[in-house]
Formats: sequence, C-alpha cells, structure tokens
Amino acid sequence: FYFYADGDFWKLNGFQPQRVSQAYKRELGRLEHVEQMYGFHCAQEHLIRWFEPVSARCFVYDYVNNVFSEDSTWQNGQHGRLPVYAYTELSGVPYVGDYNPTGLVSRWQDDLYSDNGTPIHVERTVRIPFKDGRRGRVNRLRLRFKRGSGGSTAADESLTVRWAFDEDDWTPYSTLTIGNDGDRNPYVDVVEPNGTSSLGVGREIKVQILQAA
Repeated sequence: FYFYADGDFWKLNGFQPQRVSQAYKRELGRLEHVEQMYGFHCAQEHLIRWFEPVSARCFVYDYVNNVFSEDSTWQNGQHGRLPVYAYTELSGVPYVGDYNPTGLVSRWQDDLYSDNGTPIHVERTVRIPFKDGRRGRVNRLRLRFKRGSGGSTAADESLTVRWAFDEDDWTPYSTLTIGNDGDRNPYVDVVEPNGTSSLGVGREIKVQILQAA
C-alpha cells in the first residue's frame, strides 16, 4: 500500500498496481503538503490509515471490503485533525500516540463510546449513480436505519447530512431530528430545507451522513 507521485493511493494486487482512491481524486488534488504524508497499518480493523497533518486529513482504506474513505474528529459541528502520530498493536490491543506534544499514549477499547468524554461520531458516505447514466431530479431522500445501537439514551437524537451531485461542491450541512432512542419507525426523510424545490439534478448523487455514537 502506498501513496504515489501521481497523487493517488495504490496497492499491489499480486504484481499488478491497482489504484484504490478513485472516488477521492478531486479531494487528493487539493492537498498542498503531500510530502508530509505518513501512514499506519491498523491490523485489528483491517485498515490502512494515511495522515496529512497540515491539512488535517486522514484517508482510510479498508482492504477487506475495498472501501476508501476518510476519518476525523468532529467538534463544534466541524471536522478536525485526528491527532495520531504513532500507532502499534501489542497482544491484540491498539495503542495510539498523540500528535500534539503531550506525550500521551491512548489505548483503544471497543466498549467506550467517547474519546475522553468527546462523543465519537460515525460518518458514512455513499455514491448513488442513476440508471444508465441518465440525468435525474431528486426531490426527497428516505433514510432507513436502526436507532439505539450506540449506547446513547438521549431523547430527540439527530443526524447531520449533506449531499452533492456529479462531483460538485457539497451542500451546507442539514441537521435532522430522528426521534428518541428505541423508536420503531426506521425512516427519516430528507427534503430541500425550504421545502420549495428539489435537492438537485444530476447523473449521480453523493450523500454523507454524520451521527454521534
């Protein structure tokens, strides 16, 4: 696994190089300090994580499911640098060295749902192409999910969502109320904030969903 001079992430499939970051080509092209990139093999999660600290970006490749994505902190409604400067696994337990000059080393535990008191958010991005590459209008997105699996007991939980058509810029974030922990209705509808027009027009839509655990 490596970051190559052409600005993409690659893996060797046998003796054949294979690009793994196609969906992030535009984002990678915006990085200004690729010479400071470093990465770690997170074997417990079957991931490769690459960090570009100046731009506060962390790119993630799940080599089991062949999924390329991003990771970050989430504070005050904004993405932030994932403060990882060192990583190792001892006896199956992951340890992380702090990027900041604190000298702190943290241990990962699956039964904790916060980062030293800060909620850990879950981010999912999905790309949906329209049939046969046709151009279409989206009036509503209907999301289906299961509530109450992250250990939260808060009422009126919410998620944050944004979308983009045809690799255009993201829309501003919209916050949706998803009800109480344990509610049976699994559906939430996403409509244009003012309810006066469609979400957009294009040949594919990319949707990003954020939710605190």
